[in-house]
Amino acid sequence: MKWAALAFAGLATSAHAMDPDRAMSQYGRERWGTDRGFPGGTVQAISQTADGYLWLGTDRGLLRFDGSTFRRFPEPSVTSVSIARVLGLSADTRGDLWVRTGRAGVLRYRDGRFETVLGIETMEDAVTGMTKMRDGSMVFAGIVNGPLRWNGQRLETVAPRAALPAQRSDLRRAFRAPSDAHIRSLLPPARV
Repeated sequence: MKWAALAFAGLATSAHAMDPDRAMSQYGRERWGTDRGFPGGTVQAISQTADGYLWLGTDRGLLRFDGSTFRRFPEPSVTSVSIARVLGLSADTRGDLWVRTGRAGVLRYRDGRFETVLGIETMEDAVTGMTKMRDGSMVFAGIVNGPLRWNGQRLETVAPRAALPAQRSDLRRAFRAPSDAHIRSLLPPARV
């Protein structure tokens, strides 16, 4: 009986991201280099907001792509905020874009304005990662306090230092995971 189930499972077709019977030349693709308006630099992060814009975080700053043109953000004439290097991006369920900068800070782009996330500079030496949880809240990996959650108004520590993994590499690995399952395993159950 086990062998019959295995044989049947082997007959099922597997799903592929691309059709293995098609050559790359048969797919439509576009390359957006400096000749097509991309200002250059290494892309560190990509995120898409609910309004459809694609955001690229580079070692030269933040770019917004509308499908045909790249626009540097923020525009110098609009704000005094300067973003020289972007290490991470995440769009939340409210349509806000969270930007992890090279200066160990975090900005939020909301309603056409950049805001500094209150408290991050006083609580942390550096933010090494960020992710959006299933409930839409944002969680950040801090070097000093470990995971921090944005409660809508301010940052709060998620777990006491004693409850954090002994190896900081476990915490860093959690923030690189494609889902929040590993992060949830690090947090106290009542707070998740």
